[in-house]
Amino acid sequence: MNKINANRSSVKVLPLGPFIVDDTHAINLYYIEKSQNKILIDFAPIQVSDLMKLAIQKHIEIHQLTHIVIMNVMMSSINVIIDLVDEGFKGTIITNEYIARQIKNALLPVNLVTIEDLRLELMQGDQTLLSFIPMVFLPYPDMFMAFEPETKTLFSSHLMSSYYQGDIEPDLSDLQKLVFTYHKEMMPSSDFVKPIIRQIEHLHPTLILPSYGYYIDSLRVKPIMELMKQIDFHNNYFMNHRLGNAPQDVNHIEIINQLIATLNKHFPRIEILNTFVGSPFHLDSDTLLVKKTSLVNYKMWHQFFDHVYAKRGMTWLTLMEPTMQKLMERYHLELPSIYRTETLKLKEEARLLEEKKQQLETDLHQLIKQVEEAKDQVVRDPLTHLYIQDMLKQLMVDHFQTSVPSGMTRGLMLIHLDQLLQINRRYGKETGDESLRNLVYVLDQVKKEHIMLFKQSGPGIFALIEEDKKANIIEEAVRFRNAVAESTNFIEEVTASIAVVTCSEVDFNLPFEDRLSFLFKTLEKRMAFAKITGHGSIIDESVELPEPAEGAILLVDQDEVNRNMLYRLFKRIKYDVILADSVVEGYKILEKRPIDIVISEINLSKMDGFQLKMMMNESKAFRKIPFIMVSHNKTVDNIKRGNMLDVDLILEKPITPEELIGHVKRMKDRVK
Repeated sequence: MNKINANRSSVKVLPLGPFIVDDTHAINLYYIEKSQNKILIDFAPIQVSDLMKLAIQKHIEIHQLTHIVIMNVMMSSINVIIDLVDEGFKGTIITNEYIARQIKNALLPVNLVTIEDLRLELMQGDQTLLSFIPMVFLPYPDMFMAFEPETKTLFSSHLMSSYYQGDIEPDLSDLQKLVFTYHKEMMPSSDFVKPIIRQIEHLHPTLILPSYGYYIDSLRVKPIMELMKQIDFHNNYFMNHRLGNAPQDVNHIEIINQLIATLNKHFPRIEILNTFVGSPFHLDSDTLLVKKTSLVNYKMWHQFFDHVYAKRGMTWLTLMEPTMQKLMERYHLELPSIYRTETLKLKEEARLLEEKKQQLETDLHQLIKQVEEAKDQVVRDPLTHLYIQDMLKQLMVDHFQTSVPSGMTRGLMLIHLDQLLQINRRYGKETGDESLRNLVYVLDQVKKEHIMLFKQSGPGIFALIEEDKKANIIEEAVRFRNAVAESTNFIEEVTASIAVVTCSEVDFNLPFEDRLSFLFKTLEKRMAFAKITGHGSIIDESVELPEPAEGAILLVDQDEVNRNMLYRLFKRIKYDVILADSVVEGYKILEKRPIDIVISEINLSKMDGFQLKMMMNESKAFRKIPFIMVSHNKTVDNIKRGNMLDVDLILEKPITPEELIGHVKRMKDRVK
């Protein structure tokens, strides 16, 4: 590789690498020292992360890094960040909004800021340390470059990168060919390249340091930028591929890793590891990433699916198929040979199932036909396409006008997906909405003809059971619960809690509206108790409900004496108290059940109370829950940290019970 010369008395720019990814790709990282800031530009994929750490430690310890700028995202980026944090990194990660969302969703304990937050400049006082230049579709949306103004060094990401041909530096003509071929294969069109080249011309860079390939020194900057302004291509990948004029830009190991990640959403880690024992694919036991294989290119692609089918059958292939289709489209891969025979069988089975479903739909109960004939988009839920709760109430008013045969009754269920809040937080609202649609699909597949589904105004599904025996209604609830637990339609394993009420519990001397109110309020109370009882609970009239509590308090403390004292104190005034002895355990409780107030000790092992509040602040669902801290060390520093995190109150131990009770009651009244 060519040497770089970008050092000044106050700025030092050092290359780290190159790190060889495959025969044609070498990734470059860079280290900057400026005004006591120690900045790493990008990092390497997981398969060469150990070499990357050794390269960094030749110049600085990882815990001394102040910033990491992430311009490029890879499938293993989250694993590399975790590795660097484990090595002691405590600085700030700077990246774009897309990559920042991936890091936030992984709940990593890192300081994170976007280039948009920085207004495209990393400043120290009046000094610009780095400026950032956004660019689109080069090759992905929301890309950016970094520019160091004192040495006029441009860290250009994929732009002006090149294919790698070994340590022997190419001459200018060969370098131009390598750069051109890289762009023609990696970029969608030269139309995206030329505007950004014109923009960076005004910066007058003297050194260009790309993410891949060879550095571009001051003598080559101008001719390479001129090349970028003159190139003309548009979707030429297919032509290059057929003619064999350019290296094929397909990293089959990364592609296989994406397929394994899909499997990891449905199956335990140990089951996946056991599947590949004795195979040509050697998986890392911690990350499940392929670190070594004796296969290459298309042989690797086809044999991966052959091996999975031989070990696990068509079920695993079916789960991977959506991901496989996307990868085939993106990288122009051919259909794996195993699918060519098995897919035909599945299509025929799907056709027969669809015919059967259509026949069943034509035989629906007359009551369902009447409702369907009167359907209107206004009374359907747009997410699930079920009729809304108001339609259910109207239908039940009509039902109260007619009696049922002796020994029969009507039943109403409320069904909640126990992990819905957790799915929304982990994967986003779109995945949460898809989970609700999947819940409706599963229930619809197993329900009997005399059962109708409706969408609750909240996050649940109502099931109305026409004339049936009480015992049969409970059996239907068990069928629903088991079907959800056994379904593979969800992004992860889920359970459903079900509250059941029957019309036989209603006092028919009451007016219609009061009867309806009794049914729905009873369901809400039983569902609230089901959430406390545990995932997958079924609560009906046979279960005695406890007296309603004044509220739920989460108490996070490792001091057993203090925990027991506060537990007894709040139990006496009819509060539910849920105990946790660590931040991780406390946060899991928040995700599982409603909490009115959090009381936390500051000093906890591993993560302290402030970190719990930081995690809650990052969630729309938890940030407004009142938060009280207790500690033997009510210092000025702790008070300042509490104010920065919007902690509602810090109390010093030993606690005066009456004072704490008063604060808790006022805070609970405040958020009603």
